Amino acid sequence: MPPVLAFREVSRSYRTAGGVLPVLRGVSAELPAGRAVSVSGRSGSGKSTLLHLAAGIDAPDAGEVVLLGRALGRLPDRERTRARRDHVGLVFQFFHLLPHLTAEENVLVPALVAGDPPGPAAARARALLERVGLGDRGGDPVQKLSGGEMQRVALCRALLRKPTLLLADEPTGNLDEASGQKVMELLLGVAREEGSALLYVTHSRELAALADETWILHAGLLERAP
Repeated sequence: MPPVLAFREVSRSYRTAGGVLPVLRGVSAELPAGRAVSVSGRSGSGKSTLLHLAAGIDAPDAGEVVLLGRALGRLPDRERTRARRDHVGLVFQFFHLLPHLTAEENVLVPALVAGDPPGPAAARARALLERVGLGDRGGDPVQKLSGGEMQRVALCRALLRKPTLLLADEPTGNLDEASGQKVMELLLGVAREEGSALLYVTHSRELAALADETWILHAGLLERAP
């Protein structure tokens, strides 16, 4: 089967006051279905840029990012947005929950945006909250939840529409060590249970080692950890 995600000789630079700053240089890698890959590297090594390219939020200067056999850079903006909506789940370091909604309502946001039938979506949201230990907190305002609980809500939101690809950018970076470990284990467990490919960025060697494979970014180049 073709990979869920592929980077083919991908390069990306940014213009700064001092000139052009190369961030990624000729990156090539593939992520098959059902596999978890962690991305490590120093600050500024291009980890977040790699995830933004994978989601179609950013575009490469050269090379191609291919999602489910479709080169994202060749798609019109509307098609690229639809591909991200229908096939990609995003988890961020900062939870980006809507403070005026309950936990369950936050989980349901992607279904509302996509126009999914409300009944099955609500059942899926409740099942996910139960899966992450928040089955009795769905009606609570998110302001009443701890940081670890809010990240679990954000994880449920990303999983709601059963994405083929999960992208997580420092999903434990805003949590204490114990909460971060629990969230990471939940993320990996649910992704493997549902067969999603998972690409996540982390500074933690311990959390990186939980993946099936680790990619290391250094000076814009991608290496695979032995």
